Amino acid sequence: MHSLGRHILAPKMKYVPFTKTRELLRLADMAAVREGGVSLEEIKQAFGVAHRSAQRMTQALAQTFPSIVVSGGQEGRAKAMVPGRR
Repeated sequence: MHSLGRHILAPKMKYVPFTKTRELLRLADMAAVREGGVSLEEIKQAFGVAHRSAQRMTQALAQTFPSIVVSGGQEGRAKAMVPGRR
């Protein structure tokens, strides 16, 4: 098959760098194992990112893993957690 045919048949996928994928999986693990979930402040510290980046990470987490709940906490301190854990 020539390359044009291969591109037509292949689904369009957005490229995500492996390091970002690994960070997202690490964040999912943090949210799952911590009883109260993980806060933006904890994300900022664990990954060395700014507040806005931590917010984007929680959004990506919720989009990738629908069972993860992202909720606004006190004073805008969002938490990402697996339902059923408190």
